[in-house]
Amino acid sequence: MNLYWQNDEALIKVYDGIDNLALEGQLRPIVFIIATNRKFDFTSFEQSLLDSLKSSAICKTRGLIHLFIGDNNFIPSKNTCDFLSVKRVKMDSHELNKKDDIGCIRQFQRKLAREACENFEDPILVIMDDDLSFESLMLHNGQLQLGYPFSYVHEIYNFSTQFECDVALGSVTGSPPLPATSCMRTFLQDFLSAEVPQNNSENWNESDYYYDLSETRTNWSAWKIIQKPDINQNDAEYFLNQMFFTCSNNRPLIITQLPSDKVPYETVTRGGNTVIFNSKYITEIVHPKLPRRGDSIWSILALEKNAKILKFSAPLYHDRGNETYDNSNLKQRMIDDIFGASLQRAMLQNLDDFEKILSDRINRQLEMIDDCLRLINLIENTYPIKRGIIGTFWGLSKKEQRLFINTAKRELVCLKNHLIHYSLSICENVEKGTILAKSLRYDLAKVMIK
Repeated sequence: MNLYWQNDEALIKVYDGIDNLALEGQLRPIVFIIATNRKFDFTSFEQSLLDSLKSSAICKTRGLIHLFIGDNNFIPSKNTCDFLSVKRVKMDSHELNKKDDIGCIRQFQRKLAREACENFEDPILVIMDDDLSFESLMLHNGQLQLGYPFSYVHEIYNFSTQFECDVALGSVTGSPPLPATSCMRTFLQDFLSAEVPQNNSENWNESDYYYDLSETRTNWSAWKIIQKPDINQNDAEYFLNQMFFTCSNNRPLIITQLPSDKVPYETVTRGGNTVIFNSKYITEIVHPKLPRRGDSIWSILALEKNAKILKFSAPLYHDRGNETYDNSNLKQRMIDDIFGASLQRAMLQNLDDFEKILSDRINRQLEMIDDCLRLINLIENTYPIKRGIIGTFWGLSKKEQRLFINTAKRELVCLKNHLIHYSLSICENVEKGTILAKSLRYDLAKVMIK
């Protein structure tokens, strides 16, 4: 796989055909739809899109590529991307509920989607998170590198000509789109391992290699440290932030195949990279007001309205940036994900099973937290005489090791207690989730989608 698609003759041939259709005015307009309550760096978005399309005739085509953005912290662009038209819509404060920012943002994206459909004839809508860009993280010459092995825009058009599809659900490379509580145990296993064998390149093809709560993962062995921090970053805070916010730098998601080499399959797992070919499914179906997993529940509702939903194999790049975690947000994201994932499964399986599903997932998360505490307790009395490998616990100074242990234990105990307290109200939460699912399906019954 090339670092840049411009070096791939087969892709150039496919993309040239799409460029010719663009110049002839035969392509549907694409509208990127983003809503955010954070600062949106439009310059970076624009530059990333431009770099992904470099040398393409689409860069010379006006009226084809658009961006609708709802925000209240917009950073103006310093560059001019002539082929991209932008419509900015101010998000009022009353449209954001702090307890459910993600759900409210998705609702606002639905509003923008309706505006896009009023402005353009039969647009392709891309529902996109504000922290995504058009690069891909890949393994190149044995190193993790960012590049543009394909053009996201061209792949949308290519996909639309090859497959009958209403909604295509894409994925990401980079930081896994999960709360860090779902990856803590795996992070610790790598971080606390002094010596492990050289990584096999096949590791990257393992199922859910970063995900503690996976039911399909089979390989639980430690990975060799692949990214070592700068000397000024090699402290407890740097690694605590990976454990409790960004997820491990050691196991990011990467692209291992070009989109054209993958066969799409049916799915309902949705995140912030969604391509809507039939706009009625996004404009008519109400998005669930859930802070996590509401995207996938929306997919289930669309599926129940006979939408053809396929996996879109062109990922976007997800970067959580330099933000740091806070305890209250960590606890809430964990609970929101447990509830949303359980409701998602119950809606696919049987709503009568919701209580058991939720209870099982709570217990699984508690097991992972206990396992994290066990791993940390094991190392407390095993300090080596000399400093070890940079990038691992053993490469920290004794002072930073102690800080990491004390902080991690405190946070883990806090998470455990919060989850135990949540489990005491499981019947109340099951009732709330069941009512929500039934109300969504009741509203869905009124929607006519042809």
